[in-house]
Amino acid sequence: MCVEREIYGKRRGAFAEYAVLPEKVICKLPDNLSMEEVALLENLGIAVHAVEVEPHDPGDTAVVIGCGPIGIMAAQTLAAYGVNVVMTDMNESRLKMAEEIGGGTVINVTKENPRDRILDMTAGRGADFVLEAAATQSALDQAFDLVRNAGTIVTIGTFNGPSSVCGMRLESLLTWLRILVQFTKVFW
Repeated sequence: MCVEREIYGKRRGAFAEYAVLPEKVICKLPDNLSMEEVALLENLGIAVHAVEVEPHDPGDTAVVIGCGPIGIMAAQTLAAYGVNVVMTDMNESRLKMAEEIGGGTVINVTKENPRDRILDMTAGRGADFVLEAAATQSALDQAFDLVRNAGTIVTIGTFNGPSSVCGMRLESLLTWLRILVQFTKVFW
């Protein structure tokens, strides 16, 4: 991961009418793309890259936490792989949009416990893949509640401050962390 990475929209106002950027980050786009299509390319690139971090098999279960544009595009990408997709959020309008175009099941986390639903859907295993796209500590915590033993969590939300994973405080937006967690169940 590049330590010099800069998110242009965060500091340089890239959604302004005009922006000054280094030439190396600019590319010519085909004339046959509309401005509406071009506006979605960054979101689509982020979604596809996040999904392709790990291989997926048809029938796997994936959870996308956060039903914004990137989350929905990630869900659509996962559905194209034949993955059973569940999307969670607390915003009704985002959930409605996700239900219409996301290609999967939606859960409103303010009305239903997503962990119970995922465990029910997976015969108690948990999700194979969880993509956190909400950039909140509660969403990150939820990802660990939903993933199966030796499953994969990818977080793409841009946190505006420090967050923590399993008690480890993450200070940087540029942290690339790969954790393999083995869960042990104790029966009394």
